[in-house]
Amino acid sequence: MLARLLVALTLFYSPALAQETLELYAPPPPKDAAYVRVIEISGKEQAALTLGAVTLPQVAGTVGAYALVTEGEYKVGELSVKIEAAHAYTLVTGGATPVLLEDPVSDNPAKAMLIFYNLTPAAELALTTADGKTEVLTAVAPNSQKSRAVNGISAALGIRTVSGSISALPATELSRGRAYSIIATGSAEHPTVQLVENKVDLPE
Repeated sequence: MLARLLVALTLFYSPALAQETLELYAPPPPKDAAYVRVIEISGKEQAALTLGAVTLPQVAGTVGAYALVTEGEYKVGELSVKIEAAHAYTLVTGGATPVLLEDPVSDNPAKAMLIFYNLTPAAELALTTADGKTEVLTAVAPNSQKSRAVNGISAALGIRTVSGSISALPATELSRGRAYSIIATGSAEHPTVQLVENKVDLPE
């Protein structure tokens, strides 16, 4: 399995917007909109955010679905954020200050996309296989993300911490044409790690 995963990895970034949904890819947004979601990292309930006409829930310690947000400049607490059309963003809340990250997007239905978010303070982390033998994404700085496209495969992943130990995740079926977020929060020495499939809430 490890050999198959290593062979499958190919680096892929795209500025085009076609974010993953339960049905492969969501349709592209209107020309004046982008996809935005919230990751709440404090573990405490927060009031929902309002960006223009869109309300984004902040559910304690969870990853929200992407929603369509009209391009423009918005205030999130003391932070001013600029949302550009035809992009995807993750807004990280619950820390000292909000952080806006631009997300890479795959429009390749033959691959699964892995996006690793290091939301721990002051240390680089690496995404590896669960046994630590294969590095998937290396040197991911705090409050940043890196991504990689892989073939569809069942794989057990993990996070190498600053101490060299591995925080392992259960084996997950990585399906072609879908995107998965691996999020590390808490302390860099003993991070809390979760893996979720990316979703989009589209207006009916």
